[in-house]
Amino acid sequence: MSTHEALPAPEILKEHLRSLAALDIIMIDGEDEYLRVHHFYPEFTEGMDMVKIDNGSGDHMYVLFSKEGTLIKGFDHESALSPYANEEEAVALGIYDDVPGVLLDLLGEETEREDVTFCLWRTAADSSWKKGDVVIPEDEDDGEGFLLGLIFEDAESWLDWAKVYYEVELGDAQLEAVEAIYRQLPVSAEAISGLNSARDSTAALEELAAIRYPVK
Repeated sequence: MSTHEALPAPEILKEHLRSLAALDIIMIDGEDEYLRVHHFYPEFTEGMDMVKIDNGSGDHMYVLFSKEGTLIKGFDHESALSPYANEEEAVALGIYDDVPGVLLDLLGEETEREDVTFCLWRTAADSSWKKGDVVIPEDEDDGEGFLLGLIFEDAESWLDWAKVYYEVELGDAQLEAVEAIYRQLPVSAEAISGLNSARDSTAALEELAAIRYPVK
């Protein structure tokens, strides 16, 4: 997934992101949560689930799910559209201009509203994702492809990334377990150990249950 046209419907996207957060929980102990890239917060506020994707290098993306619709706000700190790239430190024209108020209101202080280089949305009545009319300087981009690229489309692409990010050996033996998590199948202590033998399976199962991922 590298552009918003390739994004699935919100209900599918939410479960996909829950699976990615579940994999991070399995691969990284809770004491090192700051090293996780995908974070899922069910009922972050009343009626709204929140996902944060943070690469740890100053770039992030928030995905907010509510009954009114879904909003995605991304920030690429190296983008020419960053507020910090202009003297006024102002949000680039067009990023938020056309976002329905009911979705824009979902952005609170916790979502770093002013740190933005692109915004996508889809109301409950929409059949496709939308994006504002923003002028992007020639030879520059707003970080959309880069950050949406962290929503790994399938188990194979996640596995390729995980080998590098976690600096661990992951191969065909682990692929089946990752595919099962991509399908939101219940996770067992044995599956957790198969992916990360150093992980406390009991603690991981508790964290998985907290994000409402199915466990055995």
